[in-house]
Amino acid sequence: MLSYKNIFKILLSFFIVFNTSNLLSTELSEISKLRIINISEGVRVIFESDKPVKYEVFSLKNPSRLVVDLANINFSDDFSLPPNKGVVKNVRFGTFSSDISRIVFDLNKPLKRIKTKLLKPSSGKKRMLHIELETIKDNLYIKKEIQKKSFKKSKSSKKRKTIVIDPGHGGKDPGTSFQGRLNEKDVVLNFSKTLRKKLINEGYRVFLTRENDKFIELKERVEFAKKKGTDLFISIHADASKRETVRGFSVYTLSEKKWIERLKKSQI
Repeated sequence: MLSYKNIFKILLSFFIVFNTSNLLSTELSEISKLRIINISEGVRVIFESDKPVKYEVFSLKNPSRLVVDLANINFSDDFSLPPNKGVVKNVRFGTFSSDISRIVFDLNKPLKRIKTKLLKPSSGKKRMLHIELETIKDNLYIKKEIQKKSFKKSKSSKKRKTIVIDPGHGGKDPGTSFQGRLNEKDVVLNFSKTLRKKLINEGYRVFLTRENDKFIELKERVEFAKKKGTDLFISIHADASKRETVRGFSVYTLSEKKWIERLKKSQI
């Protein structure tokens, strides 16, 4: 059975964490150095910058990864990726969007806990973003892997539920906008991609109606969902307001009673 309660919890957590204010700052911070230091619990990752950094940190499973998104930054001319150390077996970076740079740390052990701290400079001008990674101990990790395998065997006969996420608007249809600088179509696409990763990690089969900035007719979105045999269709939209204090979100669900009535009429 598809757990709508669990999915709603996931959506709620993302609406709380996903903060578009990170995308609105136009002042660039310069990242000059990235270091990895071994600590007893795992490793500490340190970013050095000349200004405060807007950041989002999250982890992914299978394989284990740490993802750090940095908003409105550039890298100094002498910046270089650090050598692999401890549980970090590889470091790579790229551009996630026009405003977001993403750095991914491939790990050889699953994460237990992540702690972040942005330190103000005690001397000089450098600010430091500390990210401490605590990993699961070897014996506990082996035990969990055994439990996971036995759980998968018991669930192997059950089909994974399919979810289609529909990022609203796209292409020639920008949706609403914030002062002409941030379009709804871009916000909902970034949000949908992040939500997809979270739902996949929860065991769902997830598809997006669009992966990039292109316009798709409503009927094409519906047909796409039907072809995927979706159990749940989630359409993502965003509102704009002139008041910076406005917060919250709305959830609209299909009326089962009206849907059954429409279905009966279509079969007449």
